[in-house]
Amino acid sequence: MKKAGHRPAHNCCINPIHGEHLLENDLEIEVKFYISEPLEFRNRILSKNSISQGRAFEKNILLDTPDLQLRKKGVLLRLRQTDTCTLTVKSTPRIRQDGEFKVLRETETSIGDFDNAEKAFTTLGFTHKTIYEKFRETFLLQQVEICLDELPFGFFVELEGEKTAIREAADILGLQWDQRITLSYRALFESLAQHHGYNFSDITFAAFANADADINAILNGP
Repeated sequence: MKKAGHRPAHNCCINPIHGEHLLENDLEIEVKFYISEPLEFRNRILSKNSISQGRAFEKNILLDTPDLQLRKKGVLLRLRQTDTCTLTVKSTPRIRQDGEFKVLRETETSIGDFDNAEKAFTTLGFTHKTIYEKFRETFLLQQVEICLDELPFGFFVELEGEKTAIREAADILGLQWDQRITLSYRALFESLAQHHGYNFSDITFAAFANADADINAILNGP
């Protein structure tokens, strides 16, 4: 996620398929970690001279065609509502990836009206919708954006920036690199839903009110 006023500094990489140069400013490079003690971890972030950008509630809608054509192509179309509204398109870049990081090409722009934008995409045929909610507090630590996220199924931290800077930030925050997560929140939810047998598909706090949200089983394996 890129925000106005701050964009982590990225370098340039070469697309090995076409030999073209890709600016990493066009790429979202990140990893996640599950956080079992969010208050303690938040204090740890602040103790490293990071700067809080505030906490906000997010409503996100992932849009697709009825037969999930975007997802089959590795494309994500998302509307997000906080105090502002944004439209984001993410796709898998054609670059060699080492699996250590989640790397996506990201295009994002502000929109004026969340509800009308949703109606417009529905009219265009994007009628398959997945809603997910979270609270997010954003911090800046050197050149890394740190997002402390509260999902209906737990707390996570996302680190976004240049790869070397992300590794350094993880070390500073005492995060174990071998416990990093490169899955999206939707993919984590789908694994959780399969494990617990959920009968709902939206990732909302209301849906999880009476659901087993223990995520350790899918993070730690059998």
